[in-house]
Amino acid sequence: MTQEDQQAFNIVAKLFKNDDGLPFRMTAGQIQLFRAIYEKQEPRVQFDCYTQYGKSDIVSMAVLLRASTFQEKWIILGATKDKANIIMGKIIKHIFENDYTLGKFQVDEGESLDFIRRNRAKDNITFKVDEEGIGQVITLSADARRKSNDAGDILIGHGGQNLIIDDAALVPDKIYGKALRMLGGRPDNFLLKITNSFGRNHAWRSRNDPHFKKFVIDYKQGIEEGRITPEFITEVRASLDPVMFGILYECIYPPSDMIEDGGWMALLTPEQVEEAEKRTLQSIGHKKLGVDVAEGTNQNAFVIRTDNLSNVQETTIEKDLMKTAERVIGMATEERIQPKNIWIDAVAIGSGVYARVKQMGLEVNAFKGGESPTEKNTAQKLLDPIEYYNMRAECFWKARMWVLQGGALAPHKDWKQLSKIKYRVTSDKKIQIMSKEEMRARGDLQ
Repeated sequence: MTQEDQQAFNIVAKLFKNDDGLPFRMTAGQIQLFRAIYEKQEPRVQFDCYTQYGKSDIVSMAVLLRASTFQEKWIILGATKDKANIIMGKIIKHIFENDYTLGKFQVDEGESLDFIRRNRAKDNITFKVDEEGIGQVITLSADARRKSNDAGDILIGHGGQNLIIDDAALVPDKIYGKALRMLGGRPDNFLLKITNSFGRNHAWRSRNDPHFKKFVIDYKQGIEEGRITPEFITEVRASLDPVMFGILYECIYPPSDMIEDGGWMALLTPEQVEEAEKRTLQSIGHKKLGVDVAEGTNQNAFVIRTDNLSNVQETTIEKDLMKTAERVIGMATEERIQPKNIWIDAVAIGSGVYARVKQMGLEVNAFKGGESPTEKNTAQKLLDPIEYYNMRAECFWKARMWVLQGGALAPHKDWKQLSKIKYRVTSDKKIQIMSKEEMRARGDLQ
């Protein structure tokens, strides 16, 4: 550790606490991030790091010390408001951990220190740096979920010399361009992007831009720093496909030929589908039946899956809901499938089939893709950091992982449709599957 690194380490350990109330002891990569901000080493910095590295704490402490020491304005821009508020919440936590920052902190009229400490919910805080000047930290949302032409217009009118963009790769190029305008009024401006390696937008370009000072902290450095174990990486690698593991833990951006407009990527490649169809496996486990009730000119699909084999059992063009319901019951009897292991797509026209099957005495499950995904407990989230936009996304993603981990597809012409399904990661880091409407507009669905 250099003398400068040691000095930064000592300052943080003296002033701030970790979540256990002990002195905050930064590891090597965290020291690099802290110094890049606190010393403003370069005007343009990008910090690519693996997920759950602890970057939010470091950013919060470095910004807090700058804003409470110098007459500066710091803007924390998140892909969503919730993301920006994570850093602000940590800033507020750290304010109360030492007399220096607490003594500089300015409380707005009508507020109390105790209320702020308990709620940690402010988007604008100030510090009395000296008799004449103040330091300021504000949080803004990039509003990255909006796709209209006015997306990001909320940023116009704001300005400051220091900008930190959290989850930068999840901020679209159009909104990023508007964010940069906030720095235009100050020639001595500072920009830091903190990101995972999603997509191939401005974050990927900055990674390859010589004007940016780059820090890349992958899981290997995390192991060296004692922040993550080899055993955990082995576990999580088994739960993620190579592309997503590369994004979340190796700081590797997806290949350019995988990315389409809007950040969409193929759920499975044609080669992966073909490989799954070539597998010859003896079926293992209980049978489960999924029924997709057709709309328009499409066919009803009856798919039976066991632990290791999935088969398109039957497709029909039957439009009579009563007859479709009867076929569900008949197939359940023929294949000896218990009602608890039957799911019917109960949206739109499918709701009628589901209701009729229930009326006929079969207590099957309704699948509604727009509903919330299955909840995870904390342990599961640590092992599998992927979250889902809705139930449809969760089921498609788990089907993808099942195929990539060795699941077999009994040959059928309709499996090729799997390679037309697209997914992307939203601004709040959730897997989203392209809607049927957009797929039709792109010509991927009839």
